Amino acid sequence: MADETKTNATPEAPGGPPAPEQTEQAVIPGMDGGPAPSGKVIDLSDVRAEADKTGPEAPPEQGAAGSVTEYTKQEWERPLEEIEAEQKKPRRGRPPKADRAAPEAGEKKTGNPVMAKAHTYVDHWPQAFKRNIGLLLFGDVGTGKSFAAGCIANAFLDRDVPVLMTNFPTILARLCGTFGEDRADFLDSLGDYDLLIIDDLGAERNTEYALEQMFSIIDSRYRCNKPLIVTTNLKLDQLKHPPDLAHARIYDRILERCAPILFAGKNFREDNAASTKAAARQIITSPTASHRQAVIEKGEL
Repeated sequence: MADETKTNATPEAPGGPPAPEQTEQAVIPGMDGGPAPSGKVIDLSDVRAEADKTGPEAPPEQGAAGSVTEYTKQEWERPLEEIEAEQKKPRRGRPPKADRAAPEAGEKKTGNPVMAKAHTYVDHWPQAFKRNIGLLLFGDVGTGKSFAAGCIANAFLDRDVPVLMTNFPTILARLCGTFGEDRADFLDSLGDYDLLIIDDLGAERNTEYALEQMFSIIDSRYRCNKPLIVTTNLKLDQLKHPPDLAHARIYDRILERCAPILFAGKNFREDNAASTKAAARQIITSPTASHRQAVIEKGEL
């Protein structure tokens, strides 16, 4: 069927008034220049009425809400009102825009002030990198320190910033399996990253060998003037007053270059554990599970 518009008029009946003209119709090509899906014939009056809203000389902008250009092949058969209503729906898991509290000036759109600081650090990365400013995320277990550090790492990876997030037990295990030049190359490779994130400081064994390697890595970052982010369950007072000289050499460098941020509040892992137990209980006690257990007991399975 041709793409151009055709008008068919019924000839005037003899001795009577002219018959009404037939509705102007055309086959609308698809977005890619092909025919409309299933060769559907669409009433042009609806399309022209939509175009008249912006004036005859100003076609709807590409991507404008409710415009004809926003349709996809599958949407040609959907009513315009349905598409407009769908576009106004809030994203999954988010309240309508009017119900969301507006952030204060200078704050990020997040209800967690600690995460707002993480967002701010990412946004000001060029200044932080130039001045060698890192972060010390400390607090009790399960308060979101590792989660925040992971969010920062992912944000930088999206920006093509070289980032490594690891911990000292992993580094020490790697060192135990390398010798000579391979060992030196591995330690040097840690300095190639623009940002190094050490997770869960203090969880490693406090042996003389472990402390020596920890100091070597921290001191290397300190000397090459590259930022470091550290997460730990240790209290700030423990970092400021270490038990011995070996720990003091490590903590002193961390405190000089990393701004401390306290993660307080309840242990979110306890809430997650409770949710997991509730979900497991629901699965185990479901009718399907009960029926299966009864079948097993009867020996039919």
